Amino acid sequence: MHTLFDEPEMQAKDAARQVIARAQSAPVRAAPTFDEFWAAWPKREAKKDARRAWDKLSAANKAAALAALPAHVARWSNEGRSRNHIPHPATWLNGERWEDELGEIFAARAAGGRPGAVQPAAQVQKPWPCTWSGIVSKGAELGLRQQPDEQPHQFKARVYAAACLTDADRARLRSDWGVDI
Repeated sequence: MHTLFDEPEMQAKDAARQVIARAQSAPVRAAPTFDEFWAAWPKREAKKDARRAWDKLSAANKAAALAALPAHVARWSNEGRSRNHIPHPATWLNGERWEDELGEIFAARAAGGRPGAVQPAAQVQKPWPCTWSGIVSKGAELGLRQQPDEQPHQFKARVYAAACLTDADRARLRSDWGVDI
């Protein structure tokens, strides 16, 4: 069943898998150097540990790590991660984190908080049911306008009903964003 959240997430996962597969299946020429990796890493700390972790990798894994790094850096930037929340390079290399799936577009909600829950960053585009402007836009898309005597919660309920959200969409909105429809 197709839901509101599936398509962008699946596209991102497929793109990440393709980058890793190309890097691992490409004929291995000269392995990338540690200096190339170090220059591309956004948080240059614990260089000695990073070099040790790099030296343990196979040539194919070095190529895969360097190929996947720009996508990870872009994700961290898009999430608005502070420098303190970017892993040390040795941790990333030892954990083979270049193989991580980057498709999780919607961060887990932290409000009402589970311990260790990830907070959505300010740059993350929230789904339309999470903001008033999104609800108004979706209403306009569906041909609905708020009537002068209609309360906001009544208009919101009409838009939600007209949008025909699936149970999976509702569950995802509830768990990720705290939106109870």
